[in-house]
Order: sequence, then structure tokens, then C-alpha cells
Amino acid sequence: MPQKAIEKPILSKCRSLRARNLRVGAALILGVLVLGTSLSLVAHAEIMAKSSLTTMPNKAVNVTVSQSIQLPLSDLSEKVIAQQQESGRRLFYRQAQSECKVLLETIAASCRISRISVSSRIQEGNNRRPTKLYLNGNANYLITLKEKTPE
Repeated sequence: MPQKAIEKPILSKCRSLRARNLRVGAALILGVLVLGTSLSLVAHAEIMAKSSLTTMPNKAVNVTVSQSIQLPLSDLSEKVIAQQQESGRRLFYRQAQSECKVLLETIAASCRISRISVSSRIQEGNNRRPTKLYLNGNANYLITLKEKTPE
């Protein structure tokens, strides 16, 4: 048998082994990268958990609370709409004031309102639905966190 005829299957086999080894090597490298990334993410999560807000007493934190309400409008006169808007804003302001109490009872050592916004819009009704006044409110609070109590 000529030398070339013997070399051809051997070279072909070497190429396929080399390709397979490259694939295995690439899979191992990818596995190490994925494992490394996973370990990195786990370590990052552990660091974040250790430095979470609940473990940082006296740190200033902003808290935002959003609420929406709907009020039916039986009369579309300017006077009635203005009264309903004022009534809705008063409700939001009372809720914003009472939210500090909730924060102080749960996570806050101190609390103050830093911003309140209230917006409104009228959704005209039809035969099936009455006209409604929609109010959306956001209240921002600046709090300092309580010290974490042992569990």
C-alpha cells in the first residue's frame, strides 16, 4: 500500500481528533467561564445582601409611595369638579401624612415628606359608565433606617 494511502486516513483521524479536542477544550473553557460568572454573581449577591439597606442603620433613603383614586362625577359643572379635585387632594395629603407613621412603625428611625405631587384628569363616561375624576398622587419621603433587630 502506498505511503499516501496510509497517511490519508491517519491525517483525517488526527484532524477529527483535533477538532473534537478543540470542541472539548472550548466547552471546558466555556464551562469555566460560566462557573466563574456564576460564582461571581453569587459572591456579588452575598456582598449586596450583607450591605443591604436593612443592615445600614442611620443611612438616608428615599421612599416613594404612589396612589390612585377614582371619584364619580354626577355633575360636570366647574364648581363640582373643583370641589371633587380639592377633596381628592385632601385625601392624598392625609394619606401622605399618615404614611410617615407606617414607615416609622416598620423600617424608619426618622421620616419627613420631601415632595408631594397630585395630578387629575376627567374621563368622560358613556351610556354604560359614569364620568369619573381620576387622581394620581406621589409622595416622596426621606427616611433614616432603623437598626436591624436580631432575629
